[in-house]
Amino acid sequence: MKSFALTLLLASFPLSASFTSTEGIKENCDYEYYPKLDHNFADELCTIKRNYYRYGEKLKMLADERIKEIKKTALNIGNKTSDL
Repeated sequence: MKSFALTLLLASFPLSASFTSTEGIKENCDYEYYPKLDHNFADELCTIKRNYYRYGEKLKMLADERIKEIKKTALNIGNKTSDL
C-alpha cells in the first residue's frame, strides 16, 4: 500500500508542477536599497544574493569577489559624483 501511494505521489508531481505558471512574474529588486548602483549592477547584486545559498564553495568565493567588485565600483561612482 505504501509503494502504491508513493508511486501515485511521484506520478502526480509533474502534473501539479505543470499547472504552475511563471509567466508574468516580475523579479522584485529594490533599487532604493542600492542607491549608488545603476540598475545593471543592482540586478546583478540581487541575483547573486538571491541565489547565494545554492552555490558550492568555489562559486561562493567567486560570488564574494564579485560582490566586493560591485561595492568598490559603487564607492568609486559615489566619490566621482560627490566631487562634482
